[in-house]
Amino acid sequence: MSMHACSQPQGYVANATDGCPNDPNKNAPGNCGCGNLDPGASCNDGNPNTVNDTIGVNCSCAGTPLVVDCLGTPGGSAVSGTSCNDNNPNTGNDTWNSNCQCVGQLIDCMGTPGGSAVSGTPCNDNNPNTGNDTWNSNCQCVGQLIDCMGTPGGSAVSGTPCNDNNPNTGNDTWNSNCQCMGQLIDCMGTPGGSALPGTPCNDGNANTVNDAWNNQCFCIGEQALLDCAGVVNGSAFIDACGQCAGGSTGVTPNPDGDADGVLDCDDNCLLMFNPNQADFDGDGIGDGCDNCTWVYNPDQDDTNEDGVGDACELVTGVQESEVGSGFSVAPNPIRGGLLQIRLASGEARRMRVTDAAGKQIIDAPWRAYLDCDALAMGIYTIVALDAEGRPLARTRFVKN
Repeated sequence: MSMHACSQPQGYVANATDGCPNDPNKNAPGNCGCGNLDPGASCNDGNPNTVNDTIGVNCSCAGTPLVVDCLGTPGGSAVSGTSCNDNNPNTGNDTWNSNCQCVGQLIDCMGTPGGSAVSGTPCNDNNPNTGNDTWNSNCQCVGQLIDCMGTPGGSAVSGTPCNDNNPNTGNDTWNSNCQCMGQLIDCMGTPGGSALPGTPCNDGNANTVNDAWNNQCFCIGEQALLDCAGVVNGSAFIDACGQCAGGSTGVTPNPDGDADGVLDCDDNCLLMFNPNQADFDGDGIGDGCDNCTWVYNPDQDDTNEDGVGDACELVTGVQESEVGSGFSVAPNPIRGGLLQIRLASGEARRMRVTDAAGKQIIDAPWRAYLDCDALAMGIYTIVALDAEGRPLARTRFVKN
């Protein structure tokens, strides 16, 4: 009889060689046994924070943990070396570092992130007058002025000391054209001083004038001429009277006070015009000034101060005429009218009448009378003169 079964009996195996008949995935138990995945097989460890779950050698399922990025996102892209933004406008090429810090590179003075054109580094300011050009903290390319010795930032600049190697100058300084220029040392040893050749100086010699420095810096003056008053180049001189006059002396040279043509030093009557210098009695006093014209009296004594010299006065009154002259007048004294005049000599040509002080009152042609009405009271002297103006005789009269 034949039998047909509806289901496989217990322990049935389709393949007598299958070591794990109940495990469709395995034919042999392997390292982990039937019903378990072997090492290296994919699995799911149930941890959402892992990936690539696989069976390990210990037959357990484990995955590779997911990396939490710098923004806190597991498996995120914000990891070390990737781009970020450090919110610093002065940096560029910002990236996350190994410490999850977003760090950028400083943008240099040329605008290049991480470039070398930073403060203190060399640059070119395109100014030929500067050197050692560097970027400053404001990203300005600034150089140091090249001084007059060619040194950038050197001290040999306009207005500073230098040496022009000229022993005749001092206070040498660089000028704006980088020329080392000194001031000429003057004759007093002062750089830039005014004591130069040709300028005034004082040689200390009172007898020189126009003192000036010469080309050898000697102060030399011209020998001065002293006038008779001792004044350098003065105009005073010895006049015809032998006195120092004119210039600074205040003395009028060659004085002639009465303008009679005879200098005062020679005039025998200083205050009266007497060009003929008549001196009847030869006492050195001109007749016009003599207080006793016909008697020698150089001392001009006048005890009673009446203007008539003692030599001409008598104790009893006025001496009327010179003894033996034949010269007389009448009446004497006279109150007025005509005074008669008598002279034995016939040589008289003029008459001169002076008062007691010697002042000339009348100078007129000779005549035998004299109108006395206009005369003031006093003593008068009449002198008879010849044709040459020389005194012939004299007498006196009194007008009352």
